[in-house]
Amino acid sequence: MKRLFTFGCSFTQWNWPTWADILGRNYDHYENWGISGIGNRAIAQRVSECVLKNHLTDQDTVIIQWTDFHRFDQHIKDLFPECSWRLGGSLHVKSTEIEYIRDTWHEGSYIYESLNAIHYVRTLLATTPAKFVMISRTDMGVDLEQHKELDFFDSVLQYPEWTGEPIQTFVDKLDYLGKPMMIKDAAMFGIPISRPVMDLHPLPSHYLKWLTHTFPDQQFDSEFVDHADQTVATVNHYDQFNTDYELTMDWSIKGNFVKGY
Repeated sequence: MKRLFTFGCSFTQWNWPTWADILGRNYDHYENWGISGIGNRAIAQRVSECVLKNHLTDQDTVIIQWTDFHRFDQHIKDLFPECSWRLGGSLHVKSTEIEYIRDTWHEGSYIYESLNAIHYVRTLLATTPAKFVMISRTDMGVDLEQHKELDFFDSVLQYPEWTGEPIQTFVDKLDYLGKPMMIKDAAMFGIPISRPVMDLHPLPSHYLKWLTHTFPDQQFDSEFVDHADQTVATVNHYDQFNTDYELTMDWSIKGNFVKGY
């Protein structure tokens, strides 16, 4: 039985099918260990948990989508219904997050921790018979170049397991400006209001183009992707990602999601 285990942030697990969900349709068994907002430290620990829980064989494939360096991870058991990780996303776009860690933040330290985590995971997976590749949401070398004291990590970004162009870099070339959405906020006096946002996560068709370019030896379910794109186009508020949406999509947001410990 051919199994696929995928890891990453919201570019791996989101409100609509990602590259992982499209690729997963080519396997007998598929588990999505990605979590929206997660950072590299937590990704690495979830890979370790997966390896400990599963007897990986030469029939298995593991794909790790590493994310940007600027994320703070903390494990708190059952913090959220869907996972036990504090989900912050990039610290640069959340002022409350920066306030929370203002006394400990240093970009060099976060780069140091991330690239060590990548090195650990690569070393761990090399002890198993499974096939594994690593992909990235963004170009990690850009930030690393600003910290010459960390140039000993250059070799980590040269590992042969790196596959394909960073997803964000690839999608940027498609001139995608994002999907307009509405999000509900808790306003003053408890009166809920909605405000417009631009969701910059790639659409299923963008992921399909990236997959076709990155894994040219595989065929993908284009009908599933077309249907997913058409369904996503009907949604303009995050509250609409509900049961009715999943029925129309014929796909469950949490269908193959692994909560983990």
